[in-house]
Amino acid sequence: MFHLYRSSRLERLADLLAAKLHGSRPYSVLSPQSIVVGHLGMKRWLTQRLAEISLGPLPRIAANLDMLLPSEWIDRLSSEVLGESNSATAQLRRDALRWRIFDVLGEQIDSGIVQYLQGADSARRRFQLADRLSGLYNQYLVYRSDWLCCWEGGSTRNVPDSVVDHWQGELWRRVVDTEVGHRGRRMGALVATLPSLESDPEQPALHVFGLSHLPPDVLEALDRVSANRDVHLYFPDPCRELWEELHRRRDVYSTQLEGGEFLILSHPLLASLGRMGQHHCLQLASLDPFEDERDVADESLLPFQASAGPLLSRLQNSIRMLQPDLIASDRRAADPRADASLRVHLCHTRLRELEVLKDALLDRLANVSDLHPRQIVVMAPNMAAYAPLLSAVFGEPGRSGTTLPYHLADVSLRRTHPLLTAFAKLLDLPMERITRSQVLTLLGLPAVMRRFGLDESKFAGLERWIERSHVAWGLDGPMKADFGATEIDANSFAFGFDRMAAGFLVGNEDPNWLLGDVLPAHPVIGPDAQALGALWAVLELLGEWREHSRQALPLSVWAERLQGWIERLFQ
Repeated sequence: MFHLYRSSRLERLADLLAAKLHGSRPYSVLSPQSIVVGHLGMKRWLTQRLAEISLGPLPRIAANLDMLLPSEWIDRLSSEVLGESNSATAQLRRDALRWRIFDVLGEQIDSGIVQYLQGADSARRRFQLADRLSGLYNQYLVYRSDWLCCWEGGSTRNVPDSVVDHWQGELWRRVVDTEVGHRGRRMGALVATLPSLESDPEQPALHVFGLSHLPPDVLEALDRVSANRDVHLYFPDPCRELWEELHRRRDVYSTQLEGGEFLILSHPLLASLGRMGQHHCLQLASLDPFEDERDVADESLLPFQASAGPLLSRLQNSIRMLQPDLIASDRRAADPRADASLRVHLCHTRLRELEVLKDALLDRLANVSDLHPRQIVVMAPNMAAYAPLLSAVFGEPGRSGTTLPYHLADVSLRRTHPLLTAFAKLLDLPMERITRSQVLTLLGLPAVMRRFGLDESKFAGLERWIERSHVAWGLDGPMKADFGATEIDANSFAFGFDRMAAGFLVGNEDPNWLLGDVLPAHPVIGPDAQALGALWAVLELLGEWREHSRQALPLSVWAERLQGWIERLFQ
């Protein structure tokens, strides 16, 4: 059977999931219970939430749960139903497909592509385009499989003419083996096979939790799986009134979305939500679930209750009840700034955003006695953009002794540690101007400071001497010429280091005295002068790295050289 549970509060859905997991335990204590979740952040949150829920005398623990992403579940299901040979092939993964596309892009495919790949940096452009196209094709596998089948010689029905003859079709035919059963091909066979499978009474139910959107083929597969296995879908429904409206006017709304518009609804915020979520609501409305439950807490909201409380609560209730007037119905507060439930801060940089966020969180923790850091979640459209700045404001992640301990979710591995970020930036430096701030940031990493024997005092002195020497960017004059500047050493690191070295040799002599043709900088004296050796070693390594980056070498040689540079730079 297919069971659908809807609520505007994710916590209530998690409580219901815990009760269902407890009530439908598998026959074997070793059999895991399967849960499909939308992303890794949801997986971590749900595991913690289930571990906190107390069900009578049972201990509070979450264990033996098999949490899968939708794509992982589809791959596993295809392997079980259609056989291992029909599982997702490694050659269509983005990291492998981009190299196949890279090889083919050198051929004559489209005049626009040929023109784009011309120039001195054509190899880099070619790889970047191949990587972008591989990601695009992976999205086609999920959402535009009909386009791929059309390009492979299949039906052109419902495929626009502009897509049928597009150059991406020719590229797809050249890079993909026609014998490979990719997701776009095997989903039809999978959906057709699922209803004929025999039911297994010992098979535990499948739970799908907290996804505001599912690809159409995944939702269809879940519907077919429900013919021989219980499927429980827990849907975060933002509006209780919209559901019946979708049932009554589904054809009208579908026509709106096909035209590329948003749904025209009485609530402006609900109408402006993403089209993918609106498509998902329409798809769910087209299903015929055996059980459709809505959170009873939503039903108990009365108009006078919904119009009271903080601004955030009124906004949520207005969306839930499809009544935008509830937002402005309570005007008792004399000063709107006194209501901190919903605020907008205008900040000039991301660093300033984090500083304001920290102040707001500390203020909240100070005023709410029963609030703990583990109950706080901070979300952003692109958290990776803030990851390099977090340690400067909140300290290192995972440190329980700090005022605001935190853990990063939904961020790539290289963004989780300053050392990995530094190495990634080191790979990019040959294509950049190598500015003063970039070199100082590299030198300020603890692993680099340990390698060259720097401490806070020596680093501060080095930062001060570089500024006094008027270093701006570039290793030397020839490097500046590569970026279109005049080929002179002025204001480069070679220029600044000569001035610092001359100041170290001359000391407190006449400040206008020249050493050869070099004007000595302010005296570099004392034990902190040893930092000049660290600066010279880093500049020498960057020059060597930039020179080697011009060469085309086998991957094994690159691995060996990069390992050597890592050992020379980091400790």
